[in-house]
Amino acid sequence: LNIIMSQSVESIINSANYNFTLDIGTLLNNSTSTRRAKRLQAQGNVVPPRPPNAFMLYRRDKAKSPEFAGLKSSDTSKRISNMWKNETNEVKSIFFALANLAERSHSERYNNYRYIHRSRM
Repeated sequence: LNIIMSQSVESIINSANYNFTLDIGTLLNNSTSTRRAKRLQAQGNVVPPRPPNAFMLYRRDKAKSPEFAGLKSSDTSKRISNMWKNETNEVKSIFFALANLAERSHSERYNNYRYIHRSRM
């Protein structure tokens, strides 16, 4: 995964020979269709979400593929988790580069954002 250090994030993504299910813009943007997003929007409460990590981007992309249509979310997550563990470093480096790009985009959009851990009770 040191490939990211030697190449620019954009060059890794542009030279990627990976077949994305979603386009990169959709992957990097925050979802507006999740229950959390809809609830916050209805309340008028705009709490910025955390930037997605490499696995979350991978999961989001894979979950939209036809092979996972109709499966429960828990089954989808388990299968995608196993796929991620067996994925090559080249593919993982693409998603780490995307996560880096998402982090940059997130910090531009929410420049005063700071993650505050809140424990559930």
